[in-house]
This record gives sequence, structure tokens and C-alpha cells, in this order.
Amino acid sequence: MRVDIENKLSSELQGKRLICEAEFNEEEVKGWLETIIFEGIDSWITHPALSAVITTATGIYEYKGGDFWTAFSEFFPTINKTEWGRRFNKFIRNHDTLESFQDLQGHKYVARILAHGGIPRYCLPDFFHLLVSLGDPEQPGPEFIENIRHEKSLKHVDKPVRRFLSHGGEVAEEFVTRCLALWLASEKGGSGTHGLPKRVADAFSEWYRENPPNPRSGQRFPKPQVRISPQNLWVYLYLPRCDNHPEIDQNTCWEAIGKKWAVSREHHVPLSLNNKWVIKCNGREVVLKGINDSEPVMFFDPDNGKVIPDLRVRQLPENLWAVLEKSLIVKPVPVIKERVPGWQDHDFIVLDLAEHLYVKIGEKSYAVRRPFFHISHDPTVKGVTGANNLPVYYQSPNIDWKGKANFSLIQDGKNTGNIDIRSDQLKIWFDKPGAYEFHLRGPIGHNIHKKFVMIPNLNLDIRPPIMGPDTHSLECNVTADQVEICDLEGRAPPFQGHYCSSFTFKVLRDGIEEELVTTVPRLQWRALTAVKEEPWRNEPITLSIHELETAEHPRLVCKIDPMTIDMSVTLDAEDDPTNTPNVPQNQQYSSDRKQNFWSFDLRTVCDQIRQSGKSEKFKISVRATDGAVLYDSIILTVRPEWDLQDFRAELNKTTSSIRVGWKETGPAISGRWLILIPLWRPWESPVQKHELSATETWLFEWPSKNIRPGRYIVRAVHAPWGHDNWFEAEYLCQKILDIKMGALSATFECENNSEKTIETYCEHLLAHWYIPEEVKKAPDPPLKLTHKQIVDFLGFLQLAKSVEWLRNPIDGSSPSIFHMNSRATTEAVEGMEELPDIGSVVLSAYEIISLDLGERDKKFVEDIVYNYTELDKSPKAVRTVKNKNKRKYLSEPMQEWHRNLSTEKPPLGGIFFLCEKFDLCTKGVSQTIYKKLK
Repeated sequence: MRVDIENKLSSELQGKRLICEAEFNEEEVKGWLETIIFEGIDSWITHPALSAVITTATGIYEYKGGDFWTAFSEFFPTINKTEWGRRFNKFIRNHDTLESFQDLQGHKYVARILAHGGIPRYCLPDFFHLLVSLGDPEQPGPEFIENIRHEKSLKHVDKPVRRFLSHGGEVAEEFVTRCLALWLASEKGGSGTHGLPKRVADAFSEWYRENPPNPRSGQRFPKPQVRISPQNLWVYLYLPRCDNHPEIDQNTCWEAIGKKWAVSREHHVPLSLNNKWVIKCNGREVVLKGINDSEPVMFFDPDNGKVIPDLRVRQLPENLWAVLEKSLIVKPVPVIKERVPGWQDHDFIVLDLAEHLYVKIGEKSYAVRRPFFHISHDPTVKGVTGANNLPVYYQSPNIDWKGKANFSLIQDGKNTGNIDIRSDQLKIWFDKPGAYEFHLRGPIGHNIHKKFVMIPNLNLDIRPPIMGPDTHSLECNVTADQVEICDLEGRAPPFQGHYCSSFTFKVLRDGIEEELVTTVPRLQWRALTAVKEEPWRNEPITLSIHELETAEHPRLVCKIDPMTIDMSVTLDAEDDPTNTPNVPQNQQYSSDRKQNFWSFDLRTVCDQIRQSGKSEKFKISVRATDGAVLYDSIILTVRPEWDLQDFRAELNKTTSSIRVGWKETGPAISGRWLILIPLWRPWESPVQKHELSATETWLFEWPSKNIRPGRYIVRAVHAPWGHDNWFEAEYLCQKILDIKMGALSATFECENNSEKTIETYCEHLLAHWYIPEEVKKAPDPPLKLTHKQIVDFLGFLQLAKSVEWLRNPIDGSSPSIFHMNSRATTEAVEGMEELPDIGSVVLSAYEIISLDLGERDKKFVEDIVYNYTELDKSPKAVRTVKNKNKRKYLSEPMQEWHRNLSTEKPPLGGIFFLCEKFDLCTKGVSQTIYKKLK
């Protein structure tokens, strides 16, 4: 019989962290005690598990304050207490999973014995009172323990409770979390053990009935955290938004890293290497630990990116991230290792500890938690969410475990109870569509909590599968079992969309209507060359070799919104994918399960560009598992740096050619261009250009052929693949050069006006505007132009402005070409969808150009011309014009002129334009005065 009991208890302790998690009650323990009482100390040899349970149970049921051994001596009066305690410690030490409580303060034997019982029965009322007076049933256990560490009331609590909460580490946190869940269930009229020993659950129910807690006070104060970003590997400080907390006023702020941070939004602050960080807010102070001599590593949970605190009292998960000094030896070998930006000599590593009980960092070892629950995968319909961003499952979750686990379920908002089940019983609880929330609680430290919407066999097919920059229309087909599906207007799938990033549709089931949203997958990327936030892009990025060489760890990070199919992502050279440098591919480590991230190390790209001197384009290829190409496009250009110095350009008077000189160091790179732009002849396209050869590294001379007198701009441009528009090409250096070859005025004034074109007019006009001291006279405009020629002329001026800022005309009026071709100008302006920037400089206001003058308006304009011509002799001109023309009878633009008339000249450009367009001032004295004004 004793052998059967020993085997039963030994089996039940497998995977447990507390001895009290084995199944036993007070009457059973008394019976077991009778079977080994005569064996004495030898019972540890013949029945070790039974001896450990009896010892722990004695602390649970018999301890009543004071000395544990007094109660124990009633059963074993002649036992050597020290030896019995030593055997208990040895049993724990040799067990695979039982908690060692290495930091537990107090008697080295008694403290551990009582801790393995959780909370002794005698101390439970004290513990429950502490829980409901200082806690909140919806808060996590770690937060409750952290909040009460410095509470004065804790000094009056029984020592076993105080020791367990203060030094019990992860198991104490989990014990408290389950007690808080028990409290929350009791508030709602529920029952069950919630994964606690039955004696604790029963005791709480009885105590709760006799001691109903007071209503809970306000919300909890949010806590700052240290986290790591999977996209750029920053270790950063997360400061939550908390301006809605009652303690916060308009003057409150976070204080951290020597700065103040607003509480009205959350912050992600990159951290420099340190042993600790102190954060303050509203009189509260939080100390977050970093890396120091005693703890040379920081571990992070891949599920959320949060740092794992208090490593000595914690077991680590199987999948793990860590940051540590690069010189430390790690066993087992990490599956990924990368540099941490901004943390000199420190690496980021990814560990797979599925086959290991410990991970060793340098000389220190850390225990690994053996999983109790085994999840093959979550049956998530990728890219689909329900209300409150809930995930959507296409079938019930598949979870396996040995033995029993405590299970609580809420289905469609209704609590269905709390029971213990085996893994083969789980699926029967998810037999129809619905909104589910469940908890599975195994041994202390092993929990699963999930909230989701389940729609059996829900499947989405989005075409195209990835939304690119040029995607205009999409189609989404949705199928499922046991439900009806329609869009918000009641139409059945497939759903059509244009320029949309998501589809919203309804699922109808058993009289319940559920809205689901599917996000159209997008591919975005960003280059990380510095410790700063870079925006996500869907347009190609260009990087220079200098940016890569000066970055500590340059990377290209890509993310894809959740997709309904599995895929692979590669970064390939455009010209020859087989010759792609050793760019690490598919390094996928994501703490955000709603996204897929890939990080590509660009240091090898940097090496290749440096050696070849040639620019390279790289494309992202996204392929489904069946080989289908989902996305394939250039997203990155890396080019070498043209180290250009002492750039100069001058006219060689001997040869009448343009000589360009410069200095450069290093090997000659490809794609070096010299561009000659005639500023006054902007329609000449392409401009003169020359791609430098490998031997042209300090001098080039443009021949004199086709070099016409005028202003030129010489630019040095690095464009490995040329450029579609050399006016817009990014340049490294430029020089402005005036080629006169005699008097400029003679060059332009000798033009035959009868043969003047808009090109020759434009050239002469720009010469007059830019160098008025030499080209003093503005050219006469060509007449009888079409609206298309006016549009072309505006385009010429716009190109000139894009090269060098266009000066305003000397007299402040618009060019006469628009006045003398007023009807063509009106037609051109009204036909443009958008007026070019230059229009605001050279044209009259749009209201004037498009104005249709009435008779009173025409009379008003003629009066302005007549009176303002002799303005210096007629100081009363303004009053005269206003008195002769009442404002209320004028059109709206003319009313504005009327209101703003002053002793200064009126807007002459507008006056001339209206006079020419409506044939005003063409007779008698008015005609003479108008010619004088022009």
C-alpha cells in the first residue's frame, strides 16, 4: 500500500513547483503518517515523496504560529530535526521542477517547508484580509506583490505570509494571481478552485461569505517597463499614457533619462547601457534594473518584448531573447546573434531551450521552465479581427497536457463555470461559433489565457494577395461553416474595394450579429542606420555607402500585415540573384504576433559595394510555399560615395570652352555625371551631360560647340542609372557660370522681333530679369499665341525656377506676353487642373484672369488708368476714383480694388491684362494716357 501511495504522489509531483499541488487532504495525510511513523528518518530512503508531502502537510494543517517543530514533534518525537530538514532540502534540490526558494529568508528548513505549503491554514485569514484590503481582483499577482512590498501593514501579517510574498518569487506571484481570480469569480457568484489547492479555495469561500470586502477604489497607476523592439533591436523604456488617472493633473509628467515626458501619450525611449534606470512620476519612484556585474544579462519574453525581472526567483520560457556582453560564453549556442545598436560590445541573442533544463551565461546558470501545456499552433485566421481587436479562430484551439488542469470559460459573455478537465475534454467546449474567453491553469507558473471569436472553417481569399503602391482595386471572398456572411449593406461575398486597406463584414449566427474586419496585407520596409525612429515606407530607399559604413549595425527591416497563407521573404540583387551577397534571410523574431518581421543585415552589402565601386539595386521577393510570387519589386538602392572636393567651373578663354575641375579620393566609382544646364534656355532637353570614365578623375572640358552666351549651371551628379529628368536629379555640387562672349545686350537685342518665338522671348526675358544691368530692356512679346504656347511658356519658367530661384520682374508687373495674349492666357489658366508654382510669381491673380467685366467694372478700370497716370500731379486721385465709382455696383474683385486703392500705384499687371483683354482705353485721350502708362 505504501508503494502505491509513494508512486501516486511521486507522479503527481512531476512538473509541479510546490509540494502542496499534489492531491491530498488532512484525513489522507493522517492515514499516510501511520504507515511510515515507525520508519523514522529512513522513510526518506524508502518513501521520499510521501515523506515530503507529510512534512509539507504538517506545516499546512498543524502550524499555528511559533515553532513548526513543536507541531512536528507530536508525530516524530525522537527525530533529529536538523537531519529531517536536511533530507527535505535534498529532496527538493534533486527534484526536476520543485521550487528551491533559494532567496527565502528565515530558518533554512522551516521557511522552505512552509513555503511549499503555499500559505498555512492558520495564516489564510490574515492573507485573505491583506489581499482584499490592498488588492484588486483584476490586477496581476506580480503587481499586487510589488505594491505591498513597502506597506507598513505587512509587518503585522504572520511571518510565513510575509516571507512567502516577499521572497517567494514567481510561485508566490502565481499563487496570488489565482487567489485574485478566485476573488473575482466570487464577486460574480462563481465557484471552483481556479488552479489552487482545494483547501485554499474552500477556505476563501467561507471567509468571503463572512467578510465581504468593501467596494474597490479607483484605477491602478500604470507602470513603466523596459522592453526590446524586434524590428530594430533597441532596448527602450516604455512610458505608458496615464493622463486619465485621478492622481494626474496638467503639471504632472514622467521624469526619466534626465528629461521630462508628457503623460498625455505613450513614449518609447531608447536606453543607453546602464545598471539601472530611475523613473519618477507624481511622487512615485520606480527603479528598473539593467546589466551589472552580478547580473550580466537581460532576458526578454518574445511574446511581448518585456524584460523578465528577478531572474534568481524565476524559471525562463523555452523561447527566449537576451542582451548580454558579447564576450560571455552562452550554452546552448544561440540560434541568432546580432549587435545591439548603441550598446557597445553587447549582443542580442535568440535562444531555443526546448531540450534544455538550464541556460548558462558566463559562469551563471538559469533554470528553464518545462512546459506543461503544449500548443501546436493557434488556429488563427490571419489578418482578421473581431470586436476589440479579438483574434478569429477557424477551429477550436489544440492544446495537450498530462493529467488535469483547471478550466474556466466565458462564452458569448456568459460564465459557464470552473472545473478540472483533461486535454481530450477541451474541444467539447467549443462546439459552435461564438465569442470565447478561457483560462487553463496547470501547475503553479503554467497558465493559458485566450480570448477569441471562433467561426468554423472561416477562410479568406484576397486578390491581389499583397497591396502594393500601385494597387487600385481589390476583391475579398469569404467562406465559412454554420454562419451567414454579408457586408454592411447585406450583400453576399465576394466584396469589392478600391484603394481600401480593409474590408468589414458581418457574421450572422444564432440570432447574434458579429462584425469582423480583415486587413489587406501590406508590405512595408525601413532602413535602420542609426538609433532613431525611421518611418515605414512603401517607396524605394536609396542609401549611400557612407551611411552603411558609419552605422554600427545597418539593417533593412520588412514587415507584412498578417496573411492567410505562409510565405518566405528574400532580399536579392536585381541583376543577378545568384550573386547576392551573404545577406541573412528570414531572420524572423517578432514580439508582435499581428505582424511578420524580417531583418536583413546590410554589412555584407556594404562590403560588396565598397569593393566593386558600383551601385546595386535590391528587390524584395515574397513567395508562397507553393512557389507563387506574391510580391517582387525594387525597394533598396545602395551606391558608393563620390568623394568630391574643390569643385570648380570656368570659361577657358583660349578655346571658348567650359573647363570643370575637381578633386576626389579612392577608386573611381561608376555613375559620375557632369551636367550643363542652360538656365535661360530651359526647354533644351536633354541638357548637355557627360558620364565620366574611370580615367576622368580630376578634369573635363566641354567643347565650345553649341555653347551660346547666357547663364549656365554646372552640376556634379551621382546617378548610376542615369536620370529621367536632369533638372530634378540630386546633385553633389554646382557652380553658376555666365558665358558672355561680348555684350549680352547685343546678343539679345539683335534678335529679329518679327521672327520672335516664345523660346527666344523666354531667353531674352530671363536675361533681362537675371542681369538687368547688362540686358536693360525687356523684350517685346510674340503676338497671336495659342493657349498651348502660353502653357509651354509657363513650363519654361517653372523649369528655370527649379534650377535657380526666379527673380521677380524689375517693375513688379507680370510679363507683357500675358497681357498681349490675354485671351490665350485666360484659356490656358482655366484649362489647367493645377497652376504651377511660378504662376503666383508672374501671373495676375486668378480672379482677375477669369473675370468677365461688366460695364461699371470697365468704367472703373478706365478711371484708374486716367487718374493714376498723373498721380504725382494729382494727389486726390484715390478720392476721385472712389467717388466716381460706388463700390456696391462693382463685381467682387473690383470691390476689393476699390477698398484697397491708395496713393501707391495700383496692380499694374492686372490693369494691363484687363485693358488688353476687354479693349479698354482705345480711343481719344484715354488711348494716349494708357500708352503713356505702359
